[in-house]
Amino acid sequence: MALAETRNGDVWGEADRRHRIIEAAERAFVRHGFHATTMQHVAAEAGMSPGNLYRYFPSK
Repeated sequence: MALAETRNGDVWGEADRRHRIIEAAERAFVRHGFHATTMQHVAAEAGMSPGNLYRYFPSK
């Protein structure tokens, strides 16, 4: 399993990271609506850069 370190030093597995990104996307969709939510919104909600987000999901 691949591991990734977060900005605050926590270590997450890739499956856990994908799950956390999906949860962040759900929060962004509630806040902005699906069509108005951008990958930048999801990245900010997930606490990661948009470029890193595209590594896990190429589109919303």
